[in-house]
Amino acid sequence: MAKGFKMAKYTQNELFEIDFGNKKSIYLSNYLYLVKRGNKKVFEVKYTNKKTKKSIKKVLGEFKHSKKDYKRLSVRDAETLAKKIIDLFNEDKKEEINKLLGKEKKEPDKNFYFEKLFFNYLKNFRNKKVSPKTVKMEMYYYENYLKGLANKDVRFIQKSEISKLLKRTQEKSIKNKHNTKTKDGYNGYDTAMRVKTTLNQFYNYLVGNGIVKDNPVKDLRLETILPVKKIKKKKEIETDLNKLREFYLKIRFYHQNLTGYQRRNFQITSKYLTEFIFLTAMRNKQARLTKWEFIDWENNIIIYPPDTVKKRREYILPMTKRIKIILKMLKKLNEKVKSEYVFFNKKTKKNLTDISVSRILQNVTNRKLTSHNFRDILLTTIKIQYKHDFNKIVLAHQILDHSKFIDGIDDVYTYKDANELIIMRKELLEWWYNIIYPRTYDINHSFKNKN
Repeated sequence: MAKGFKMAKYTQNELFEIDFGNKKSIYLSNYLYLVKRGNKKVFEVKYTNKKTKKSIKKVLGEFKHSKKDYKRLSVRDAETLAKKIIDLFNEDKKEEINKLLGKEKKEPDKNFYFEKLFFNYLKNFRNKKVSPKTVKMEMYYYENYLKGLANKDVRFIQKSEISKLLKRTQEKSIKNKHNTKTKDGYNGYDTAMRVKTTLNQFYNYLVGNGIVKDNPVKDLRLETILPVKKIKKKKEIETDLNKLREFYLKIRFYHQNLTGYQRRNFQITSKYLTEFIFLTAMRNKQARLTKWEFIDWENNIIIYPPDTVKKRREYILPMTKRIKIILKMLKKLNEKVKSEYVFFNKKTKKNLTDISVSRILQNVTNRKLTSHNFRDILLTTIKIQYKHDFNKIVLAHQILDHSKFIDGIDDVYTYKDANELIIMRKELLEWWYNIIYPRTYDINHSFKNKN
């Protein structure tokens, strides 16, 4: 046992609240220190043998923050580990020290090389999950940014290596002549983000197949790695009612303006999907997954099961007159196709993709707009129309099952009577339709507030 090794003068509870002040480390015992590294606290052993004058400095592990935190060390665990390391160091057993710290040298295996596994991942797994265009793009990322990892064993690639790779990715992307600086912010950041996403998906695949234990990309944050953060622009939501009405009419009669080749190859179901999302303020993915079996024609409702909803709970959408007309039109079109999905692709018989909506929006407006902005447009319109009625605004969030409320309200109001929520949801959607497609309608008319 290491001679003269004193017990740490701090208890575990005292170290929880300890203040480093201007110091980078705090002395705990003869050879043991608590060192501050960013937001983390780590135990470090520093020892010099007086006879040989050889010294050792090793990081033992991260400070344990709670009793349930089994991966990190308590102060007593760090003391025990430090004593063992000093004893092994005095006996000149460096390999055993590395084994004790889990840093022993491991021989790489060619069967686990990044290049081989990445090609197998693209060919045998990714090729079946995504489009050929996406696979081609991921192959481009490998050729231009990931080739430095080609002959490295995926089991031994560290976070630090990936961090350096992402920095090089950003630098290389900046030098690329085709990558100019955009209005969205710092160029090179987006490319690094896509490369990180590609690596993350690849390592998730490796973890799922038991090739590696942990995903080193999972906890990496680009904000801390790259020198410049991406500038997020605030959304510009259209609030002019006349412009909103023009926009809706362009969506509703979109197919009538197409001619020749465009009209022959146009999926009419994508027009109906875009209109459906605009009228219901529903999330794009949820709308695209709508199936005929969800529709209750007798009660005029669509019942979405939990696995199709973001919040993983049943969502009931009442059918207004216009929504019912859209569904009946689609039902006639589906007589030949016989797809299980309401918004189907004629060729594949599967549900439409997100691109089908974005293409229409690109042609309808010059602004950068996504289908998710429809929710913001509806809620912003309500805020403007009822700016003096806070309860009305909160109610709209509740009815639409919005993820977050305004002014710190985070939870959805639970109605004792489920039918009450459905009725109010229908009234809101009818109000919205009549606002954007007015005929003989009083704009000041409101959906009922039953709070």
